[in-house]
Amino acid sequence: MKDKKKVHELLIELKRSESQQDFRLLYDLLYDRFFRIANYYLKKEEWTREVVMDVFLTLWNRRTDLITIGDFDNYCFILLKNASLNYLEKHELEFIPLDDKTKPEDSQTPEDNLLNEELLLVYIDALEELPPKCREVFVLVREQGLSYKEVAHQLDISVKTVDSQLQKAIKSIKEKIKLYFL
Repeated sequence: MKDKKKVHELLIELKRSESQQDFRLLYDLLYDRFFRIANYYLKKEEWTREVVMDVFLTLWNRRTDLITIGDFDNYCFILLKNASLNYLEKHELEFIPLDDKTKPEDSQTPEDNLLNEELLLVYIDALEELPPKCREVFVLVREQGLSYKEVAHQLDISVKTVDSQLQKAIKSIKEKIKLYFL
């Protein structure tokens, strides 16, 4: 999880103060990560935002107990996964893993699902460790599907800079994922 020490400090402060300002700092620190996790299951921005807000509401309601949770990162992942799957069930929709859109339902084993989820967390961690501009370029090109030219225009940088930042991001993410498989 991005900056575990900062999250831990915020959880301690939140237990002490129950401050909306402290919770807002936690929200700002975790929102992108939560969005990516929920979006993996929901694949629709509107639904994802709704589920992420529900999870943050759950965290707010438990704000004084959060520090007692042994693995806050895992707790949040499970909250997001369950909230996403419950949302799909409630709206009679089906979860289709990103890499499994063409496979029959029966070919997905529990081990496959677990590996996909673990790999998702490795990917998100790797993405969060990128420098901000590098991450922004990667997200715009790879996750939002913008062209290099569109990204260059949006960020007011050259197309060549977009390319170099994207290559830097890809190299870094590949290294993190490669370490996962060792």
